[in-house]
Amino acid sequence: MNANEPKLSYCLIADAIGMLSYFIPAFGEAIDVVWAPVSGILFYAWFHRRLGAFIATAEEIIPFTDIIPTFTIAYFMFKNNLWHNNSTVRCDIGSCCIIIFY
Repeated sequence: MNANEPKLSYCLIADAIGMLSYFIPAFGEAIDVVWAPVSGILFYAWFHRRLGAFIATAEEIIPFTDIIPTFTIAYFMFKNNLWHNNSTVRCDIGSCCIIIFY
């Protein structure tokens, strides 16, 4: 493992923090407002992707999207070399094609 690689345990913890709003209903939205910019900053620091940082931040702000494990998905994309500098990632899922520009 490279010292610059993000760790899976950190990604799982970051996703768990993002899902806290489902477990603490009274304070959930307040947690999301605080966690959203922090998750974007962490995403950029760990993966060096501006679009990913924006998506991580938006995912925390938009209601009912906290269930998406953004950091864990990014970890496996990073680990399996599914993105490169200035490239396009194509993931075929059934008949859908997801294209992510970096």
